[in-house]
Amino acid sequence: MKRKSPQVKIPKKRLILIGAALILAGFALLFFSTAVNEKKHTAETVSEPPDVSSAAKSELPEKKSVEKSESLAMAPRPADKPLPALPSVPDSPKKPADKPLPVQPESVAPQVPPPVKKSGKLIFIFDDAGNSLKQAKPFLDLPFPLTIAVLPGLPESKATAAAVRAAGKEVFLHQPMQAVDLSINPGPGSIQPDMTTGEAARIVRKNIAEIAPIAGMNNHEGSLITADRKLIGAVLDVCIDEKIMFLDSRTGPKTQAPFAAMERGMHIWERDVFLDNKPVKAEMRAMIEKGLAIADKKGYAIMIGHVQTPPLAALLNEMYTDLKNQGYVFTTLSRMKN
Repeated sequence: MKRKSPQVKIPKKRLILIGAALILAGFALLFFSTAVNEKKHTAETVSEPPDVSSAAKSELPEKKSVEKSESLAMAPRPADKPLPALPSVPDSPKKPADKPLPVQPESVAPQVPPPVKKSGKLIFIFDDAGNSLKQAKPFLDLPFPLTIAVLPGLPESKATAAAVRAAGKEVFLHQPMQAVDLSINPGPGSIQPDMTTGEAARIVRKNIAEIAPIAGMNNHEGSLITADRKLIGAVLDVCIDEKIMFLDSRTGPKTQAPFAAMERGMHIWERDVFLDNKPVKAEMRAMIEKGLAIADKKGYAIMIGHVQTPPLAALLNEMYTDLKNQGYVFTTLSRMKN
């Protein structure tokens, strides 16, 4: 026989209290759930949707939206049916911000620097005068200071020297000397390699006396004599005695004139450019330009031409105004400081 388990009897009064407590707990839970749902719906209605653009706000006035939300919140809603959410308004396309227009710089005319003013001194010497006074005239008519070097012993040597002085130009003795090429005849009154220093000095003094007064002398030909330090030294001794200057025409690369001058403590001048070795206008202009470059660098340039080249006189007359306007100074060796 099965043994019956003992039954626990609960008093009826206690059962009634437990049932009442469960009913109250159910009502409380239902009330709390309804209150939470209504609060959630009210917050959703009153708050503005985050994706509503500025364009939508302008179409829905703010005051009206709030009043409608409040009325919706106050209206009775079933606890188990949530309020429908407001339809979302798509964002209107945003216009790109206008870019500031680039500031156009004021057009300014390019500044052209003024031409550099030149200050070089130009010394022009024209050799081989004395054969014809007419031959020298185009050079005497040039409108700037210059030097004419006159050969001795020619038909119009004296007359040419006098005409040069009358024109206000400077006179040099163009002293003939033998060249390395013995077939070249330097002309009357020349210094020859077989002369003694005394003979050379006497020849030079005679030639000076013929065309004096003179400011100085330079060599005609003479590549052989200028390479002989004793003979060219004798010429320089005469220059010192006569108080005249000496210009080495530099007709040969072996000239000893600078060394003979240093031995005597004497300052001499040296030619920079020959202008008319090729007596063509374009070539002569190029040589003048070369002389200008030397003057720009060194401060002066000594340029030698010849009176047998009338186109050279015409070219210099053509260029004179422009060269003067550039600032170049036309002068002579007697006006230069040693």
